Amino acid sequence: MSTPTVSVRRRAQRPTTAAPATPPVAAARPSAPASVFTKLEKPGTATHLKGVLFGPSKTGKTVASVSGAGKKLLVLTEPDGDLSITGHKDVSVLKPANWKDMDEIIRELHGSEGKNWEWVIFDSVTFMFEVIGAKDILKTLSENRDARRSYLNAGAAVNQLIHDAVALHTNVLFITQMRIDEADEESGEVPLDPEAGEYNWTLAVTPMVYKVLAPAVSFLARTYKKVGYEGAQGKPRTKVSQYWASFEDFGRSPAGARFPVPEQVQNLDLGKLLATIKGGE
Repeated sequence: MSTPTVSVRRRAQRPTTAAPATPPVAAARPSAPASVFTKLEKPGTATHLKGVLFGPSKTGKTVASVSGAGKKLLVLTEPDGDLSITGHKDVSVLKPANWKDMDEIIRELHGSEGKNWEWVIFDSVTFMFEVIGAKDILKTLSENRDARRSYLNAGAAVNQLIHDAVALHTNVLFITQMRIDEADEESGEVPLDPEAGEYNWTLAVTPMVYKVLAPAVSFLARTYKKVGYEGAQGKPRTKVSQYWASFEDFGRSPAGARFPVPEQVQNLDLGKLLATIKGGE
């Protein structure tokens, strides 16, 4: 028995004469009222300083941070960190107790409060991490749980604060302690004299915070002390401490600046530094 043959007739398609549909990209991007290119700027038009002072304790960081002219707000997290500037009438101090306080300070500075200050100083980022994250980290450790998430949360909070602080329309300065990259003394290795170049200096902050803080500012200066002498030549001279800031350690630290500045400066004056970027000096 033979199988019947079935023929299928296909309908011929007519070419469409309708206009093509609007491309989805064009439909999703309505024309903007003003071009973003109206915000173009010339390079090097900064009018405020954003910087970091880092160094060992008692090397003049806080004193140098309030050396500029105008009203200064010192956001202080280090215990008794303002004793060295007692008597400075142009400095007001806020002492945040936790992350909520820090967040409210930043929020108000981005509002009407921001115009009241020529300088906002955070002293210090090293202790700021403790103020924000120590309670949560200790709680996690006491419960015998992994504290890595707590560390990450604290670092993220500090980074957000740094990001928001450098966006302020005023001069902003961060202070950190200094860490020496050195061998472990418990292993029997004793660090050599830092002046010999055996170990490098860096900021005493977590790597996570450093990756945001270092590129967010236009200068990093390392503070240090040197022995000096006062008195006339030929007479007994008095030994004194001299306070210096280094803007160039030739690879031994991240010290540096995005604008011309001497390699080392005695008795740092931030007012003169500000005049440099404004073209006054």
